[in-house]
Amino acid sequence: MGTVTNTEATASPIAGDRSAQDNSFGNRFFHRCMAVVSAVLFLVAIACIVIFRYRLPFSQVASCASFLPFAGAIAYCWWAKHYRLLQACSLPFWASVLSTLLKFPLYIAARSQAALSDNALAHIDRVLRFEVPPILHAMAPHPWARAVLALSYDMLFPLMVVAAILPALCYRFSAAKELIVATAFATLGGAPLFALWPAIGPWDVYGYPPLPLQAQTEALFLSLRTGSIHFIDLNEPGFVCFPSFHVLLAILSAVALCSIKPLRIPAIVVAALITVSTLTTGWHYVADVIGGVVLAAVSVAASKAFSRWEAVHSRGKPRF
Repeated sequence: MGTVTNTEATASPIAGDRSAQDNSFGNRFFHRCMAVVSAVLFLVAIACIVIFRYRLPFSQVASCASFLPFAGAIAYCWWAKHYRLLQACSLPFWASVLSTLLKFPLYIAARSQAALSDNALAHIDRVLRFEVPPILHAMAPHPWARAVLALSYDMLFPLMVVAAILPALCYRFSAAKELIVATAFATLGGAPLFALWPAIGPWDVYGYPPLPLQAQTEALFLSLRTGSIHFIDLNEPGFVCFPSFHVLLAILSAVALCSIKPLRIPAIVVAALITVSTLTTGWHYVADVIGGVVLAAVSVAASKAFSRWEAVHSRGKPRF
């Protein structure tokens, strides 16, 4: 299922419909790949705890179970033979599982002892003649614009949730699968970049006072770099500066939502506002944003390649 078809978009989940099972639910290849990736990431999570001095409180273990409602829905749909609805539930299931497991490679990357790259990132911005302080200065006389963009910065999580669930429920299975693959690829590719070029944020170089959450993020990041025991809170703020995961995830979410025609323009607008807000709120260097855009483009290309690989692998093979 490398492309979205009219059948995907219009067919209904009819119980016992063998054609829906054969043509729409997809093949085992994607789910086997996700199972393998999840198993590997689970081992990474164990290494994170055993080797890298992280601790996961029981309350956080319980919060990892966000996939359970989807697992229950999958079991029911399998029993009731609602095959298209089964696929629609299985994709948010994988998105939920991987959204938790993919945090652990970033925690490991945060232990990197590489020299901070804030000065290098600021130098890139100067070479590009596009720096954060002039952007903040230009926004100062426009409180309404600052408020809108500050709100936009916080729209990433809702955008991601909608992108993880809605395409699958609308039977845009290819778009939903490609979002999962692209997010996994981007995170596993971004973690080494973060480890090699760790940075605090532009306020560290330019000297403007950080927002309270920015100060909290800096304290968390510097604490992780010490290698001391850290009790993981899966809801604590992100600490990756380069590349910008805010930009990266906004773009990937918008690409997935563009599979639903009425949502194309709203998704693009929201993603664009989120991207701009990373600069107007002083969270990121311009170089971070560029890095996020480039990694997003590479990740989308990788997800499309996976879809083609899946289609070739599935040709002539039984589907479930």
